[in-house]
Amino acid sequence: MYNNSMNETKETIKILKEKSRSFRNSINKIIKAGYTLKTQTEFKMFDDVDSGVTIIKDNGEVAMEWTPKGFETTLIFADNEDREIRIDINLISKTDLYKLKADELGTSQMALIVIQTEKMNLDFMKIDTQLVEYSKGWDSFDRTSLRDLDKQIEELSHF
Repeated sequence: MYNNSMNETKETIKILKEKSRSFRNSINKIIKAGYTLKTQTEFKMFDDVDSGVTIIKDNGEVAMEWTPKGFETTLIFADNEDREIRIDINLISKTDLYKLKADELGTSQMALIVIQTEKMNLDFMKIDTQLVEYSKGWDSFDRTSLRDLDKQIEELSHF
């Protein structure tokens, strides 16, 4: 579903923008600053090992183990002076898995989350910005969020 054709790229960005108003506002700021979408990688499923959970019963027996799936992609925007903004994004489970209890309800909730995240059901996922890189040629600087985007774009304009 997510290949590099321009129509599919627009659809993916539309999905991401619909998922988060903050993300949508950031993309709109980038475009308003004169950048256009240059590249987008396909969404790729990965094991979100940082969010893995083991539910243990009172007797110490493992009730359920799960490493949630996430989806990663990279967007690269460029302006007419070869400056680029690269955004590495993950879609990950928005459920705080550590709060699930080691009972029947917790196990069934986790099973539902497993199914829904593997199907990429956006109602169960959130956007997690991993890296934002601002660059021109060999000069670059990185951030871990889109916070202070206006300031970062202004700094990049001096490259």
